[in-house]
Amino acid sequence: MEGDVLYCPICGFKATTLYYIKSHYLNKHRNNYCPICKRYYKCIACHAFNTWTKQGCMHHAILYYLTARRKWARGGKSSIWFKRAGEIALVLLSDENYRWE
Repeated sequence: MEGDVLYCPICGFKATTLYYIKSHYLNKHRNNYCPICKRYYKCIACHAFNTWTKQGCMHHAILYYLTARRKWARGGKSSIWFKRAGEIALVLLSDENYRWE
C-alpha cells in the first residue's frame, strides 16, 4: 500500500508515504491537543498509546504513530507497537474520507 495516496486525518493533505504524512502532521498540527477526544494532554503520544492499547481505539493508534518519536520505538516491545500503528495508519489514511474532525 505504500506509494498509494495517503491523507492527513486533520486537513486532508495528500502524500505518497507515511513518512511525509508524519512530517506534515508534526509541522502543521503538532500540539498537545487530541483531535479525537477533544482535550489537551501533557504528553499526547503517551495518551494516544495508552488509549489505543487499553481501549483498542484505532484512531489513537494512528495518532500514536504520528506523534511518537522514533527513539521511543527502538527495540523491544515499543518497536512492535510502533510498527503495528504504522500498519493501521497505512490502511486507514488511504481512505480519502477518513477524518478526525
